[in-house]
Amino acid sequence: METFGTKQKGMNYKTRYGAYAVFFENNKVAVIETKQGYFLPGGNLENDEETEQTVHREVLKELGWKLQILKSIGKAEQYFFTRKEKKYFQSVDLFYLAEKTGTSTSTSESNNHLHWLNPQEAIQKVRFESQAWAIQKAKLSR
Repeated sequence: METFGTKQKGMNYKTRYGAYAVFFENNKVAVIETKQGYFLPGGNLENDEETEQTVHREVLKELGWKLQILKSIGKAEQYFFTRKEKKYFQSVDLFYLAEKTGTSTSTSESNNHLHWLNPQEAIQKVRFESQAWAIQKAKLSR
């Protein structure tokens, strides 16, 4: 597992598990812009979900897309602090290369804005190094 961010000694970290998708279309990568920055589509696991279920649920919620997972890209952990929640987190995430197979009627997160960026720009803009790593790895494995 790849590790990103710095784990501060003496701090209590809350562990979150997540799953994210990397989509390519016309050599561009799908990223979502929110008030907190740019992110890959995906999110945190809920209850006893499998990571693939999380990707399907989150992508449908965020973008209104149905998808097919093509392959696993890898697993990474990211250490970070959120000013909003004033907490330290360790995010343990699985990343998948995926393709859009259809659309739903709407999304439930209307404040999200989809951007198709060239991979280098996406790597520079995403908030977390782990997501930049996943974009780079997906680009090389296509």
